[in-house]
Amino acid sequence: MDVSIARSGGPDDRVRVGEIRRTTDAVLAQSQCDVPPELRDAVALVVTELVTNALVHGTGDVSMQMDHGDDSVFIAVESGAGDQEPQVRATELTMGAPT
Repeated sequence: MDVSIARSGGPDDRVRVGEIRRTTDAVLAQSQCDVPPELRDAVALVVTELVTNALVHGTGDVSMQMDHGDDSVFIAVESGAGDQEPQVRATELTMGAPT
């Protein structure tokens, strides 16, 4: 799934974030892998936060890419860096009790 958002600087940006969240959930629901609803919700929330942060703190247009496999989801969001250098951070999303 590849999405580009032309920054408008107004309320349309927030509407687009909601559309992307719903599209993310629909893509995962229709995928060949069996993604449980609670994990789809978590991924949609992460996408929402990343895209919102890119719109608020970045510059220029925003692009988002999502790929998924049997046991993983890859999400990449890009925009201009704004005032700071971008930082790549790794994370692991697990469902259930903490280990």
